[in-house]
Amino acid sequence: MFIEGQKHYTTSIVLLSKEQVPRVLLVHHQKLGVWMPPGGHEEALENPLETGVREVKEETGIDISPYLPQPRRLDERAIAIPLPQYFFEELIDAHGDQPSHAHLDFIYVVKIPYQEPLLEATEHHAIRWFAKQELDTISLFQNVRAILLEIL
Repeated sequence: MFIEGQKHYTTSIVLLSKEQVPRVLLVHHQKLGVWMPPGGHEEALENPLETGVREVKEETGIDISPYLPQPRRLDERAIAIPLPQYFFEELIDAHGDQPSHAHLDFIYVVKIPYQEPLLEATEHHAIRWFAKQELDTISLFQNVRAILLEIL
């Protein structure tokens, strides 16, 4: 049932605009050729929320930290990190010298005021806000389409 092999921790952020009819911000991934929420691999010393803040800033120019739930200090040894809305195990196909593997993806849904994103061109062809009815007209992985339709 679970995906075998190497597994990497990742965080994805589903950004929704705080508009009467919300839209979702997606980036067009160069390597994969599909639209996806911003996100990526956790780096050393990061928790999932820190990864999400860094990845969204790098990929869109938007600082989402003011819109996230705050971790809660339990005592001098522990912090309660807010749970993601979704947690997926996703198969990643082999690419170049990288073998197939799985992503353990923490998926947070974050509502922000509408703002213009900045394109980070080394990883993405395009970046754009999409309304729910536009999702059927773009290239998405089926699991991404299902979660976006559920959220919107």
